[in-house]
Amino acid sequence: LMMISRKKKILFPVAECEPFAKTGGLADVASALPIQIVNNSDYDIRAIMPFYTKVEEYFENHPNLPISTVFEDQEVSFDKFYHGMKKVYSFNVLQSYFPDNHKVIVYFIDIPEFFNRENLYVDEKGNVFPDSAEMFAYFSKSIFEFLNTLDWIPDIIHCHDWHTGLIPLFINHNIVSMKAPVKTILTIH
Repeated sequence: LMMISRKKKILFPVAECEPFAKTGGLADVASALPIQIVNNSDYDIRAIMPFYTKVEEYFENHPNLPISTVFEDQEVSFDKFYHGMKKVYSFNVLQSYFPDNHKVIVYFIDIPEFFNRENLYVDEKGNVFPDSAEMFAYFSKSIFEFLNTLDWIPDIIHCHDWHTGLIPLFINHNIVSMKAPVKTILTIH
């Protein structure tokens, strides 16, 4: 019998990623690690992050790097109300790739109420956004709404920092459903 191997699929959900939006080392790892893995193995790796104002500005300043909308006007909500999170948000997903490595696709979740802000995590006075927990809960949930429309299902979701820390919980407690079983890893930077 001949064994047919297929590429393992890994999704990297992150709050920031170089060169699109960066405040610190998380953004460096979020771009370097997928590129390093894909260059040295036979993995199909994709990253997914918020479509911040900074990301939009990046693409405006780099018009040769294509970006396109691949999913639009979808709703994200929680079936049960978790700590007052009763709202329904509309979101879009855009797609591009790393400028230095076109093998790694990058998706961008666009929830304007959360990500259409000057900074990633703090207001103009340096205060953390009061809706940060809600922002990343909806970001994480919208990832599943999007993934369930794709033919591409990750074998592993490698989450990074607290921003995506709810993803393993969502899977383990059946708050979200997947078309196939998926393993999760959470790295704290």
